[in-house]
Amino acid sequence: GQGQNPARQASVAASIPYSVPAWSCQMICGSGLKAVCLGAQSILTENARIVVAGGVECMSKAPHVVPMRVGVKVGDMSLQDTILCDGLMDAFYNYHMGVTAENVAMQWHVSREEQDKFAVQSQNRTEAAQKAGYFEKEIVPVSVPSRRGPIEVSTDEFPRHGSTFEAMSKLKPAFAKGVSGTVTAANASGINDGAAVILMKKSEADKKCLKPLAQIVSWVEAGLHPAI
Repeated sequence: GQGQNPARQASVAASIPYSVPAWSCQMICGSGLKAVCLGAQSILTENARIVVAGGVECMSKAPHVVPMRVGVKVGDMSLQDTILCDGLMDAFYNYHMGVTAENVAMQWHVSREEQDKFAVQSQNRTEAAQKAGYFEKEIVPVSVPSRRGPIEVSTDEFPRHGSTFEAMSKLKPAFAKGVSGTVTAANASGINDGAAVILMKKSEADKKCLKPLAQIVSWVEAGLHPAI
């Protein structure tokens, strides 16, 4: 539902010169971080000096589809949600990523209480940072059209202010039913949109009198059996 090459669309919309190439990579939830690694590789191999890399998620535009390319002889056809079939459902075992989260929690003995406490801490820290204005210089306001006129979005909408362990612990498991379930709507990953980062050589940053926020020292990747 995004059209051709979303990275190129974002590049043009951001007024980056047309001569600068843009491309997308696909690694599901790891796509944004993979893009950062690929950008770093481009700099290390001297194919680039400055790279804009990041991840994009726009579930509100993910369409419902129906496999009608060859038609239907008899019977009904059901719409498929591409958020699930192309994103959150495992292609080999056909279960939700929430089930994967349950499997990981079981394998590494991460309790429901530990997950809830970590989630509450994350929500509370984000709330404090938002109220202190720490993110104001990091977020570019976006104008979203609506029936009542454009709405300016300048803060992350997902953080739930006032989150407490007591309230979070009352929610029922979302994926594994019964007492064995540990992953809920509150302690699971949220439905979020993207972020971006600019990478450049230290020498290039020095030329522009920019102080790097972080340094990429190294990274490693490893795959897992899809049954997880």
